[in-house]
Amino acid sequence: MDEPVRRELRLSRQVYRLRILGLALGFVSVGSAFYEHQAPPLAWALLAYHGFVWPHVAWALARRSADPHRTERLNLTIDSAFGGMFIALMQFSLLPSMLVAGMLSMDKLGWGPRLLLRTLTAMAITCAATVLIFRPGLDMTTTMREIVGSLPLMTAYPLAVAYVSYRSGEMARERRKALEELASAREELAHVARVGTLGEMAAGLAHELNQPLSAIHFEATAALELREFQTPE
Repeated sequence: MDEPVRRELRLSRQVYRLRILGLALGFVSVGSAFYEHQAPPLAWALLAYHGFVWPHVAWALARRSADPHRTERLNLTIDSAFGGMFIALMQFSLLPSMLVAGMLSMDKLGWGPRLLLRTLTAMAITCAATVLIFRPGLDMTTTMREIVGSLPLMTAYPLAVAYVSYRSGEMARERRKALEELASAREELAHVARVGTLGEMAAGLAHELNQPLSAIHFEATAALELREFQTPE
């Protein structure tokens, strides 16, 4: 893989690792709520796909994309859409639902308000669609099993998000420094080009002036020499 491609995929690689961790921890939290509310097999299949297959699919899409950052923004929107669906399938169990919504919003903060708004909208739409299609009911109580299952997500995932944010900040600073160095190199190159152009103009001007001056000099010298050979009257 070329070096520029590797640089473009650095952020996607960080998100890929964070997604694997977050979805694995989320699987435990959401799974505990599914178990308590006797979720249907389709819900378990969707949870298994999103937790263990989707991270690798998203990474493959980013690797094959000409614009990995744009693809990653789409992948993050899909993450939030799945989250909205799981909130409804958990019958809005309070603690797991709050954790899923909070964690899926936390990892979008560094991408800007537009992406955050878009992902929250996708979460709300899929949540409403799941309610209309599956009619899972409403049970906001939280059992001890759900609390225990949510503890890893409450503790480990925020630390992972903070670490990835720190690494993303480092990459942003490195990129900004590289852009500044590139701008400086371009300015120096432009200065060298201007100096070279001035040198070419000076050489051309000297050449154009040298020819008539040389002709005048030779003609004047010839005239003086011919004057010496003239016979006096």
